[in-house]
Amino acid sequence: MVFLLDVKLFKTNKTSDAILLGVVLGIATAFHNGLFILQLPLLIAAFLYWTTKSKTSINLVYLGVTNQGFTFASLLPSETFREFFFSFFYQSWFHLYIALGTLFALAFFHYRSFSQKNLLILIAISLTLAAPLVNQIVHGMTFVVGELPYLDNISEIKSPYSLVLEDFKPINFYHIGKMYSLLIFFIPISFILLIYWSRPYKEDDKIFVLTFMTFAMLLLVQQYRLNYFGSFTMYLPLLMLLQLLSPRHLKKTAAIAFIIVFISYSTVPAWLLSPYQRPYNITYFKTKGIYTWLAKSCEVDPGIVLARPGDGHYIRYNTECSVISNNFIMTPEDFSHRKIAFNYLAMWAEGFLKSNHNIKYVMVMRRDSMSDSLSAKAVEELNYGLYGDLLLSSPPPGFTLISEVSGDHGAIARAFKIR
Repeated sequence: MVFLLDVKLFKTNKTSDAILLGVVLGIATAFHNGLFILQLPLLIAAFLYWTTKSKTSINLVYLGVTNQGFTFASLLPSETFREFFFSFFYQSWFHLYIALGTLFALAFFHYRSFSQKNLLILIAISLTLAAPLVNQIVHGMTFVVGELPYLDNISEIKSPYSLVLEDFKPINFYHIGKMYSLLIFFIPISFILLIYWSRPYKEDDKIFVLTFMTFAMLLLVQQYRLNYFGSFTMYLPLLMLLQLLSPRHLKKTAAIAFIIVFISYSTVPAWLLSPYQRPYNITYFKTKGIYTWLAKSCEVDPGIVLARPGDGHYIRYNTECSVISNNFIMTPEDFSHRKIAFNYLAMWAEGFLKSNHNIKYVMVMRRDSMSDSLSAKAVEELNYGLYGDLLLSSPPPGFTLISEVSGDHGAIARAFKIR
């Protein structure tokens, strides 16, 4: 929607379009705290317009004012905003500050003509305004490039190209094609087509289309989780080229388009029609009964559950218990809580009970594969700390067993209440 509204504004330059776009950008952060990024390609396009046309339209100022107002209105229900948080991770004053920066830039582009002096003034003010954002920007970029701790081994945050290049096999092309369609491998060609279509780079709407789609393509190929920013870029440049060719070669163009789409999407049905697996963790189904007993315990005596962050999601879904950490990792505090949970789990039972904690329940699950091929020593090494004390032997003093799931090789998972 933002892309279409931006294109319409740069093409028609109507006040109503500017105000509508400002409304959409303003309320975007109410849906996701990261959607403030949609203001970036607008600013880049406005900057390019300013450098070539000397001044931008007053309608962009109206856009900035509307964006500022609706961003403020969207943030009012946020507790973190009312408590004066300034963080990218929450709906906070950070987002209002970004909207203010957008308004400043759009107003500058309109009220100050392009010159070397004004360009230096713009750079100086922009650097000053960016100073409070440095830490936020650095951490945000580590997420975009997939370099956050604990997340670097998750395939969803890797580039589709890197997944193929890490293990260059035909089957990997097929797997990526199932998720994206084979059009993902034509992104470099699509970018060249986009540059060709945008020539001679003088029309306002073409300047924006080139800017926004370059931005969207970069996010698309950066990681799978960002596919919603740029999935349309896989086929839109192709459609642009077909639009140029169709008046002269209508039948041939239609045939070529059909063949390309058919081949590109031939891998997708296998993905769409495959059985849907609810959790990726198979042991979830084996241990589901534990959550029923945890839920009953927390209803009677609410408290915090110590568990692996990977199990934290299941506990929160199935019970009203609180957890120290789960796999929803966004803020620096989330990483800190994850570390705390693992530190507690690495303790032996006696040391854990003597530690200064406010934990009421503990849930542990075997860390080994429970295979006959593992030696007793290997099992003990894998199940260190609380895993070993609470799973490989009788519950030690201070721990009351709530529920247990067992298999052929002993206890798979156990939940305890701390006395």
